[in-house]
Amino acid sequence: MGKLMLILWRCWFVHNELTQSARKLSIEASVGFLLNYWDTMITIRQDPILDRKGKQVCGSSSKRSSAKESMKPCWQMPEAGVIKINVDGAFKENGDASIGVVIRDSAGSVLLTAWRVISNAASAEEVELLACREGVSLAAEWSPLPAILESDCLSAVNVLRKPSDQRSSSTFVIQETTEVAKGLPSFQVHHIKREQNGVAHELLAQLAIRLFHNAVWRNRCPACVEQLVTQDCNLVSE
Repeated sequence: MGKLMLILWRCWFVHNELTQSARKLSIEASVGFLLNYWDTMITIRQDPILDRKGKQVCGSSSKRSSAKESMKPCWQMPEAGVIKINVDGAFKENGDASIGVVIRDSAGSVLLTAWRVISNAASAEEVELLACREGVSLAAEWSPLPAILESDCLSAVNVLRKPSDQRSSSTFVIQETTEVAKGLPSFQVHHIKREQNGVAHELLAQLAIRLFHNAVWRNRCPACVEQLVTQDCNLVSE
């Protein structure tokens, strides 16, 4: 029954795309999307039971693996009165790309999630910079608080830290990002490891590619990232 509902939902989406924007989607694209979406749903259902605090219930056999996990770098909450913007981009050699953004407060609560498809992208760095611009723009629009932007792309972080020194094809994107950032009370750019950027990297940027869909959600996140958001908070509090 679940698979039938997914197929019907996809048919309705393809119909809307064809009638409203004249965009034709191939059968292969729809099949790939449905398979990926179904796999995601099955993975969520098969995740271990969580306790009342949302933490994984571990037996003695899993203590060693949990200890190893706790040694990995994890996402850090910002200090009180500050928001943190995590961004990431996904890029394919054919120019298809997508970006993901998640904005959280000092309690780890989600203030905003967003994902967007990018067409004809020139490079992975350009996509990462577009993700930075998107995150900063959304923060400036929806939050009055000081902000920290985090990305696991070192080159993007470096050019945003010293935008006046840059001469690249993405100069316009860099200038736009720094200009928008002036609308925030204060703004910092931090480089983080991939493991600290899980929500933006693993799911939001990939979600846009899988769904071929753009969205901005305030005060909530897609069901497929809820567990990872909770995990980030739990790792910080442990």
